[in-house]
Amino acid sequence: MSQWAHKAAIFAALDRLEEHCPGQRGHAERVSVYAVATAERLAFSLDDLATVRDAALLHDLGKLAIESELLNGRGTLDREGLLMMKVHCDAFAWIADSLGLPSEILALGPIVVAHHERWDGTGYPMQLAGEAIPPAARVISVAEVFDAMVTGSWKPPMPEEETLAAIRELSGHAFEPAAVEAFFRVQPLIQPVAEPLAGPPRSMPRAARRWRASRPDSR
Repeated sequence: MSQWAHKAAIFAALDRLEEHCPGQRGHAERVSVYAVATAERLAFSLDDLATVRDAALLHDLGKLAIESELLNGRGTLDREGLLMMKVHCDAFAWIADSLGLPSEILALGPIVVAHHERWDGTGYPMQLAGEAIPPAARVISVAEVFDAMVTGSWKPPMPEEETLAAIRELSGHAFEPAAVEAFFRVQPLIQPVAEPLAGPPRSMPRAARRWRASRPDSR
């Protein structure tokens, strides 16, 4: 499969997810930028950086298996709702297969499935711990939680300073310490994720501009 076709397949899948749950595409794109920058700081190879990018973009694809009413906040997140939400990790493979995504994308499964695992082994779905968690999933986990907290995916948005303090506190518990340290190094270099309500548009960081230029729909 050509590089263009590979990217086109990913963005087509993201379009389906966005239609099902508005806001998910933007979340995926921001998580991808943070995760790739963090992985680069950790000296991942170029091939591994590409894997992090793709897995981060598709980390929530399994949410297509969850009713949109629950995802869009119209359902009550009681115990049953929380259990249903956890399905999205394991659902990646069959959702990707049902969408006809290529084998290269299906191969991201072990990373996507593990992005809610915790360093101390109390995450889900497999309660993996420490080095047993794929390295790409470790950096995606930090990036995903940061974006969810500052944008208010479920709860009211938290100020960036409080979010960073919470992530620091979870280092060694929810997150790999090295991934947290790398994230803290790169996060200040990336533009805030919140868009202003009015005024001139902000310029994107250089890494994000390069990434957007590579999208098939930007040509």
